[in-house]
Amino acid sequence: MHEATAAAAEGKAVTAVTALQMSSLLIAIFIAVVAVLVFIQRRRLAQMQAMTLGGSIGPGCVVAEGVVLLLIAIAFAVAYLSGLS
Repeated sequence: MHEATAAAAEGKAVTAVTALQMSSLLIAIFIAVVAVLVFIQRRRLAQMQAMTLGGSIGPGCVVAEGVVLLLIAIAFAVAYLSGLS
């Protein structure tokens, strides 16, 4: 009876790890999509940020934000591929 309980617990742990890995991949994909959308709408986003912050923000700043988002997505993808998540 104890062996059956241990096997069931191990199966649940494997399922939880697989779910975490899959969520890591989905997060990476979502962040990458957001980064692409930020890059596409960079001029509009720069104007909105300038209005919100009361200054002048160039589209280059928004591109830098998109690059950071892509780096975060790459970090999640690497974690997924190496099994760290």
